[in-house]
Amino acid sequence: MGALDNTFLRANHWRLGLQYRFLPADKFYVGHDFSPGRIPTPNRLQIRYRIHTVAARVEYALTDRLEVAVGIPFATGSESREMDDSLRHTVHGTGFGDIAVVGSAWLFNPIAHANGNVRIGLGIKTPTGNNHVADKFFTPTGVVQRPVDPAIQPGDGGWGGIFQIEGFQAIRPRISAYAAGSYVTNPGLHSNVLVYAPVTAATHFVSMADEYSAHAGLSYYAWQGGGLSFSLGGRIDGVPVRDLAGGSDTSFRRPGYVVYAEPTVALTMMRGPFALRGHTFTLSVPVTVDQNREASMIDLANGKHGGGDFARFLIFLGYTRRF
Repeated sequence: MGALDNTFLRANHWRLGLQYRFLPADKFYVGHDFSPGRIPTPNRLQIRYRIHTVAARVEYALTDRLEVAVGIPFATGSESREMDDSLRHTVHGTGFGDIAVVGSAWLFNPIAHANGNVRIGLGIKTPTGNNHVADKFFTPTGVVQRPVDPAIQPGDGGWGGIFQIEGFQAIRPRISAYAAGSYVTNPGLHSNVLVYAPVTAATHFVSMADEYSAHAGLSYYAWQGGGLSFSLGGRIDGVPVRDLAGGSDTSFRRPGYVVYAEPTVALTMMRGPFALRGHTFTLSVPVTVDQNREASMIDLANGKHGGGDFARFLIFLGYTRRF
């Protein structure tokens, strides 16, 4: 952010993008504390998640200030855990996720404010992703089919509203400050999928939980002719205990947040005999500095505090092309 050619999209132009995210999670936390002794399996074997997501994004500029974007995710995830037969097994969840459509507007004229601007976006999240993918689960008496863990379900089963805000400001000839945030609100209380909750030793409907994400930092434009930039900032991703709308949800969810240090490198190919204008490649590796598995409404009602796995790092690989 901060370079006119890369940030702003001129009227009647397109931008196509692909982003890959890898999320490995294999550390069990209760609150801020690493708590392997409280893993809800017979022999306390660590649960391991591996989630791969590819998201396609298509943007079109209606004017120099107004844009509309469609995001289409595809995810495949696995959960390896000790099951009721006291052996480790792996289940999978794969499919297209929830498609999002967002309209956004720059508050100031991009041509006159190339060194700093703010954009606000509003949109909807559609329930296109499957939220009841099932796999084999092993019990002492045999094999049964059950929905896989909500963490690896491609969708959540509900319609949602999306609010986004982002901005940047040049503070030195090659240095810009940036900030961005998004919030997804799910008005529905829960889906029709049941999941087992160790805190109550009973099954509960899966919550359609809100989600939020934000990051901020500084970006350094290292190689102006070649479009090379570096940035370093902080990032937070989370699920709240209570949703913004829909009241106090007593369905199953794992609320909490993760704070990351987020280094990023970006290369935009703009000049040279073999370079095609408008190709941008990005690599970001957020590294966890803090995590908190907060007490859910079920936890609070039962006077207990459930736990969950968190990622120690993420990997984002991105590519965009402007037309």
